[in-house]
Amino acid sequence: MSLLGLGKRFSMPLTIAMPYCTIWAQSFRAGQEINHLSTWTHKRAYSLMDKAPHYGREDLKKVLIKLNDLKKEGIIQDYAIFGGYAVMLYDAAPFTYDLDVLVLLSTKDDYSNLWEHFRTKKARVEGEYIFIEGMPVQFFPSYISPLFHDAIKEASRVEFKGLYTKFASAEYLILFFLTSFRKKDRVRIRKLLGKVNRDTLLGLIKRFDDEQRVLSKNYKRVLANT
Repeated sequence: MSLLGLGKRFSMPLTIAMPYCTIWAQSFRAGQEINHLSTWTHKRAYSLMDKAPHYGREDLKKVLIKLNDLKKEGIIQDYAIFGGYAVMLYDAAPFTYDLDVLVLLSTKDDYSNLWEHFRTKKARVEGEYIFIEGMPVQFFPSYISPLFHDAIKEASRVEFKGLYTKFASAEYLILFFLTSFRKKDRVRIRKLLGKVNRDTLLGLIKRFDDEQRVLSKNYKRVLANT
């Protein structure tokens, strides 16, 4: 999922989006929670580790521990898993290479500090990916868009194997997939539609849609082929 693509969809001018893309790849080298979850959601949480693609269950758990450590150390204010891995919470196959993480940060300096943290630990970096415990991770800072910020605040807090983490809700996941709208995203959307509150989803689409109504149009395209 491209930061530039998301920025364009959510009213970020290219002149603003491009510097963030540059920071994403170069800064390393340059030096409201849900209080209750349904029984169904809890059951899904216990099976998350068994569905991790490409990497073992313990690999993913180690990455989540590191993310929790970032929050404890004050390097990030909060985070939420989204993208392909997040669909595991809703019992859909992820089919993804990297782990996408929304991080609650106030400024560009905070984002640079996040990269600096990994630089000092001599973490492996390839383009926009920071490798944590061998897994490629993309960080999306919340100050880029109100959508990122709200997706973190409304994320589901889940527990498995004694570890707490947060996943973007199914409604917000659909918004992200309506934005990128690749073939695999359309498949994911169809799988997630049965897990969402349709009124909530439509409200979010209306709230975050752009002047070209891309989200609304893509949503109608999915429904027409479902």
